[in-house]
Formats: sequence, C-alpha cells, structure tokens
Amino acid sequence: MNILAQNEFDRYFGKMMPLAVTISLMKTFLAEELTKEIIAHVQKAEHRSLSKEEEKIIGRATDAAVATLNPDIFNIDANWSPKSAEEIRDKMVSLKLDPDFKQSIVDAVLRTLARTQTRLG
Repeated sequence: MNILAQNEFDRYFGKMMPLAVTISLMKTFLAEELTKEIIAHVQKAEHRSLSKEEEKIIGRATDAAVATLNPDIFNIDANWSPKSAEEIRDKMVSLKLDPDFKQSIVDAVLRTLARTQTRLG
C-alpha cells in the first residue's frame, strides 16, 4: 500500500468514524425515547401497567427497529463532528421537533416491526 493511499484512508477514517459513532449514539437516544413513548402509549391504550418483562420486550423490539434505520434518516452533514454528548442531544432535540423527521422515524420503526411480526406469524 503506498503512503498516499494510506494517508487518504486515514483522513477518510478520521472523518467517518466520528460520524458513525455519532449516529450510533443518536440511535441509542432515539431508541430510549421511542421505548418510553411506546410503553406510555400501550399503558394508556390498555388502561393497565406493563410488567417489567413486557417493557423489556418493547425495548428490545424498538432497539432492533432503530438499529436497522438507514443513517440517512438523520439528515446529518458528513462534515458535522460533535464535540460532546450535549451537541448530539441538541441535534436530537432539533430533529425531534421536526414533524417530517418524527413521522419518518415512526414509519420506519412500524415497517420494521411489521416485517418482524410477519416473519413470526
């Protein structure tokens, strides 16, 4: 491998790795928020509290659905490199307030859960 190609790879890796970690953290935050919302919705709809096991099942299903989301759904500029978890949270808050983003997340999660249900059925 020549030195130029190695330097180009290092620059590419240095640029993409923080973005990959950022998206991973955003997915973690998103999964936590969605799990809370889904649990609250189910409890309200069924007029009962869920057991810890039921909450874990919802959490695992939501984690799996969010993990399969295409990173493009976050509309993040490839040059964005946050310096703290707080910057990531701020980005998530701004996305959370975007109705198009929220609907695209809901649609993507529902599609994933529906595919999973179809395979199980």
